[in-house]
Amino acid sequence: MRRMGFPEKPMFHIWPILAASLLLACGSSSVLTTAPAKIRKLSFTSVTTIAEVPPGTKELRIWVPKALAETDQEVLADTLAVSAGAAAVVKTEHSAAPNAWYSVLVTAPQGPVVLTQTIQVQRTETLRKPKGPAGRDFTVAERTASAVHLAAHKLVPVGGPTLDPVIAAVGPGLKDPVEIAKAAYDFVLERMRYSKDGTGWGRGDSDWACDNKFGNCTDFHSLFMSIVRAKGIPARFVMGYPIPSARGEGTVGGYHCWAEFMLPGSTWVPVDISEADKNPALADYYFGNLTEDRIACMRGRDIVLEPAPASGAQNFIIYALAEADGATVKTERKLSYKDN
Repeated sequence: MRRMGFPEKPMFHIWPILAASLLLACGSSSVLTTAPAKIRKLSFTSVTTIAEVPPGTKELRIWVPKALAETDQEVLADTLAVSAGAAAVVKTEHSAAPNAWYSVLVTAPQGPVVLTQTIQVQRTETLRKPKGPAGRDFTVAERTASAVHLAAHKLVPVGGPTLDPVIAAVGPGLKDPVEIAKAAYDFVLERMRYSKDGTGWGRGDSDWACDNKFGNCTDFHSLFMSIVRAKGIPARFVMGYPIPSARGEGTVGGYHCWAEFMLPGSTWVPVDISEADKNPALADYYFGNLTEDRIACMRGRDIVLEPAPASGAQNFIIYALAEADGATVKTERKLSYKDN
């Protein structure tokens, strides 16, 4: 019987990988780069509407992620406007490295609440493809400093009955971190299929992804993180938005995520395996590189926010989270972009 109705994926990634690799030229001593890196300056707008606030609500609390300030993303502006009629509104900015977010308290809301977030960034194409093997393992100090990126998350275990056979099968005998990470990347790329059919996908559940062999970006990258972490390579999760490659302006369909793994010496290397699955000709490119067509907003899993939501630590967060007197309420959103 075919698993979940999907056949095993054929090995059609090989020739595009070879073709793409010929496009890369040798750069620095640690990475392969193309020259020059592409740069994109754009505005992103998220309009979140809470149309149905339960009658009698005393406190409506909302948490809104901000854009990440990082090497390849300069945040030029990040503002939040709140429209809540006559209700009192208190807006506060919070940060817990590397993340930042707004919290909003609306007291005794009487009608719809609308939040308009405007982000302006200059995004540079990320070019960190490893030139070759790392050449050494992590030092004890490096492992200690990155312990949080080696530990399990609730839905990203580093072992167990489902994952142990997979972990053992990926790169047996390999010792070099780059070679292990590439073996894990190739394994996930061949095992997984990008699909949003049915239910269960979209939670970033490594066990589920391993069993079902399909899902969205969260499922691809959670499985990758479980494998490399189990093999002693630090990894982390990044949540953001995909921006259409067409310059100009338009709508954004939803969120996107990717992962990063660490090399000895503390260099973080990105992977975007779900995009590689959708674009086989770029499968080699997405091991170490990212296009400039994205905005990064939150990094990590099991995220602890302040003030603490009644729903507790968040598996991940990208859209506004709203709670009315501690109960989660529905939000609707419209996302758009414009090149500057």
